[in-house]
Amino acid sequence: MKCRSRQPAKILQLASSFVLSCALISSAIVAADNTVYPGPENQSDFLKTYTLADTIAPFSINGSQLSAPGGSSAGSGCTFHDKEFEALVVITPDQKPALMATVWQDIKSKLMESAQIVKQSGSPGSGFRLNYTAGKSAGSVVVNPLTILDATKVAGPGARADGIGASIRVQIKETWYKTTKKACRKL
Repeated sequence: MKCRSRQPAKILQLASSFVLSCALISSAIVAADNTVYPGPENQSDFLKTYTLADTIAPFSINGSQLSAPGGSSAGSGCTFHDKEFEALVVITPDQKPALMATVWQDIKSKLMESAQIVKQSGSPGSGFRLNYTAGKSAGSVVVNPLTILDATKVAGPGARADGIGASIRVQIKETWYKTTKKACRKL
């Protein structure tokens, strides 16, 4: 009789283990199914195409340098994209306001081609930020204030005497949402 009374307890224990295992496996499958991997299909047109090169070229009197690192990462229900530009350019001192105003106008006009600007703050003189949405994407563009450098650090010893070095830094961060912001989290 003792053997038979243990049998239902063992069956119940095995059944509980089986149900728990199935629940864990199905939650892992659902989580994996919700993972969004980065790719061009989940980037706004602005993020894919924006570059600072054409904007700074007319201002350069003695050469320029441009770096543009970026990266993307997968998320649960979303994906994250970053793009950053740092431009070093030699300009005349009187070009500082015009350069930053041109960067401001260029970013705004490129955003308005394929996105909606939802908030903006700052100014070309003090640096600025634009928040935008484009389809299932939401992002921000931050432009730091112009930093003045020694022209020889940008163009070398042959830099023009009337030139100053200037550094412009632009950061773009964008998140693409599969469904809603609430369903999004970093992995």
